[in-house]
Amino acid sequence: MTTKKSAPATANDQGKNKTIIMGHDSKSPAASQQNIDPDLFAIIQRAQSHGTPVAETDLRTWETEQVKLRRSSDYNEFAHEVAQAGQIPEQQVFSFLPHQMAKTSIFFPMSRKDMTEEARKITRIEHQTPWGMIVVEGVKLAIYEEDIFLALLQLAGKNSNLQKVDYGYLLKTNLPEIAHVLYGNKSHTKKTYDRILASLNRFKLVGFELVTGQWRKKGKEKLHVKTRMSFGGIISTWKLREDTGAWEIDIYFAPAFFEFFLKSMLTNINLTIRRRLKKDGSKALLRFISTHNHPGKMHILTVLNAINYNTNQPMFRLRSRLKGFIQELKEQKILGSKTRVYKNDMMFFDVLSKSPKSLPEK
Repeated sequence: MTTKKSAPATANDQGKNKTIIMGHDSKSPAASQQNIDPDLFAIIQRAQSHGTPVAETDLRTWETEQVKLRRSSDYNEFAHEVAQAGQIPEQQVFSFLPHQMAKTSIFFPMSRKDMTEEARKITRIEHQTPWGMIVVEGVKLAIYEEDIFLALLQLAGKNSNLQKVDYGYLLKTNLPEIAHVLYGNKSHTKKTYDRILASLNRFKLVGFELVTGQWRKKGKEKLHVKTRMSFGGIISTWKLREDTGAWEIDIYFAPAFFEFFLKSMLTNINLTIRRRLKKDGSKALLRFISTHNHPGKMHILTVLNAINYNTNQPMFRLRSRLKGFIQELKEQKILGSKTRVYKNDMMFFDVLSKSPKSLPEK
């Protein structure tokens, strides 16, 4: 690119903008255009077509715009690099369930109409699965209450929060801390606290039995021996201090239940994955998978019964619901692509991991 300066300004030009005529090789305009910024080239072409010089003010305007553009480009490049680097990995939070309570759960996926207080009041429910039987009395517990139950057990796992007292086991915590375990950094309102307190009241009211069976040898015979354990509640009482503004709460676990918890083989439950799941059935299925090393093939009714799902529905609806639960667990890298439901209503579990080392993007 050649640059020719104009003749020195005359006296009549004093105070006027100096001008610079910028030309290009007429034999190869395309080559010149390739070496000049397109916006600048457009300015030159426009000036030459009208036989007018390019004012320095035009060039200064162009240069200013270029500085802005470079700054913007630098910022965008920096922002892109930050995005590529990724955010700090989300810390995974775990809780625990007594293994038998994970295999035969006292919590039920429920429809909205079943969530009313009247519908929850029960005399007795007996629910049999291949892994045992549960008997629930007093009140029927929902899956979101299992979330709260898991949050309490997660907090109880921190020794600083738990105290052995004369009348049981005391968990000293506060409602914001429970909500944080439930929802992570997501915002919550006083309604969340009301829901937690209502659940604590139901944990006092529920009575349940866990019935398990084992095969034992007696001489040449094999006998199926059942063991029944009865619990009069999960917690015995709670005390909330509202005057401090910190929503501090003392929760007293029922002694029989908590001693059972302490002595039990425990099943890990990934709360970080669980709180990403939108469907109650998906959460219940995650719990079910957590208790099995190689679930393999099962009939869909066996699976749905195991997670306490209401199977008193048409088969086409049950298939659809189960496929929805499976899809959510595939999205969270719990189940793999080989997981499928066959035409004969058998299904195969392709378990990738009960707890992925790296979380999928939301």
